[in-house]
Amino acid sequence: MINAADRDWVVALGACRTLQAAGGTVEDVLLFLRRAGFWKMDSIRALRELEGMTLGEAKIAVHAGPTWSDRYEMDEALHDQVEAALDSFGKETQSNEGKKE
Repeated sequence: MINAADRDWVVALGACRTLQAAGGTVEDVLLFLRRAGFWKMDSIRALRELEGMTLGEAKIAVHAGPTWSDRYEMDEALHDQVEAALDSFGKETQSNEGKKE
């Protein structure tokens, strides 16, 4: 049995294919998905499925494109915070491992 979220995704992806067939651009697809309530990760997934993009290509297209530009600075700040936390955790882990020896 297919759940509601999967059904919504299948319907949205079908609409994106129709949009592409009518000459819609990548940005048209991203805008459609955003207006339909899908997130950046969904947009990345869609570009991978529809355009055959690699994960890196799709991430750049979504992150740097105009459709999600209002989120760029906030997402970059979050990325920097996560990176700093992971670095800190790694240093703490290494410090704790040194104490065990």
